[in-house]
Amino acid sequence: MANGENVLRNWLLYSKSLNRVFCLYCRLFPSKSTSSLASIGFSNWKQISERLKEHELSIPHNMAQEKRIQLRMGLDLHKTVDNNIQDNLNIEKERWRSILKRIIACIEFLAEHNDAFRGTNSKLYTPNNGKFLGLIQMIAKFDIIIADHLRRVCNDEIHDHYLGPRIQNELISIIATKIRDEIINRVKQSKYFTILLDGTPDKSHKEQLTFLLRIVEISKNLKYEINEYFICFIHTSNKSGSNLTEEIKEQLQLMNLDLKNCRGQAYDNGANMVGRKQGVQSRIISENPRAFFVPCTAHSLNLLLGDMASSVPAAMTFFGVIQRIYTMFSASTERWTILLKYVSDFTLKSMSDTRWESRVESIKPIRFQLGQVHDALVEVSELTKDPKIKSESLSLANYEFSYDFILSVVICYELLSAINKVKKGFELSKKTAQQLCEDIGTQPIFKQSRVLKKSKQFDYECNDTRAVSNEQKFYQDYFLAVVDQAIVSINQRFEQLSQHSENFGFLYNI
Repeated sequence: MANGENVLRNWLLYSKSLNRVFCLYCRLFPSKSTSSLASIGFSNWKQISERLKEHELSIPHNMAQEKRIQLRMGLDLHKTVDNNIQDNLNIEKERWRSILKRIIACIEFLAEHNDAFRGTNSKLYTPNNGKFLGLIQMIAKFDIIIADHLRRVCNDEIHDHYLGPRIQNELISIIATKIRDEIINRVKQSKYFTILLDGTPDKSHKEQLTFLLRIVEISKNLKYEINEYFICFIHTSNKSGSNLTEEIKEQLQLMNLDLKNCRGQAYDNGANMVGRKQGVQSRIISENPRAFFVPCTAHSLNLLLGDMASSVPAAMTFFGVIQRIYTMFSASTERWTILLKYVSDFTLKSMSDTRWESRVESIKPIRFQLGQVHDALVEVSELTKDPKIKSESLSLANYEFSYDFILSVVICYELLSAINKVKKGFELSKKTAQQLCEDIGTQPIFKQSRVLKKSKQFDYECNDTRAVSNEQKFYQDYFLAVVDQAIVSINQRFEQLSQHSENFGFLYNI
């Protein structure tokens, strides 16, 4: 002021761009009789002092100032209308957060147990609406939040209920992404990793590659753990070594992982994987020599057994008969009932096409219940009115009682139950088979086969007419052929392991 007195006016604002002053209170709480200080401002600086005094004493200004004081008190006491709205928003936000937690818990449960989510429809409280909605309905019986949520959905009070198929897929994708990111972070922290890749056709007959990474993790208490993590499925139509190598490199690039940090490879023994020139392992080693390749030993053993069985035609016939016996009984509930009347310890099982070592479970019931299975086949042939079934069951019963088949049962069971038991040799298997023949009344005599005689062309051939016995022929053509194939396959399949034993064998002595 002119006399040097300072007057504090908190309601006064100055606009530098407009070069005007305004009344803050009147702008916030305008009225019909509000002065120009609330709208266009005031810039007559010679009369500013009188104009401000006049405005400060005006009724509209005092009313605006009172409203401002009430607002301030309300904000301090949390009693404003806006605060009430915010409280309602927070309550609603917390309700939806609680609902989503329960929905995500159901999704995690079903995904962890590899269960299907949806049924034939997606409506609440209807038959066959799937396991996801079934879990939600069950939780609603004990949980007030979900019960209230389903009530609103059923009464059409809300339409965005987060229970439909689309939101399920979105939540599954979000969860999978979070898990994948956590796995990638762990791999990066460990730095070095091993690649594991295996392929098998899925139900749609498309080749599906399973991509995994193995790492060594150090816990907070300095404990070392070797963990394997599933990364993804890769669908491919080209199983060549070059294409699979590119698929691996592409996946590593997507995860921002450097192939130079790869310290191991583990695949099956397919040529496209283990090939020394064009295989996946050789291509990756050419880029990273430290990516040591270790073949899957379990898969090697499985291929070993497959080689043994497919090397001898008689062995292939034997496994075919085992499967025919199972098919004979399993194709009819009446025939299966007849089987159960005779068989009490072990039931028949179908043979696996890929897991050869599991075939011991298919041979085991016949190995220890040969007579009972035979009697069941005979009864089926007597009771059936189907000529085809009658012929098939009689054929199997007669073949099953042959000494060749019984000895094959013993040999294959011993080989498949424990490979090292084959060291017992042919004589021990023959002794066991003879005991079985005695129990069921079968003569331990090989089937007589026709001997093909060669035409004599020179006199010195006349002395070479000794016929090889049927037992010796079985020993040479079946037992030795199977064992020889096993030895060859072992040398081929496990050759790479010897090299790794030379490099890392010292670790076993630490």
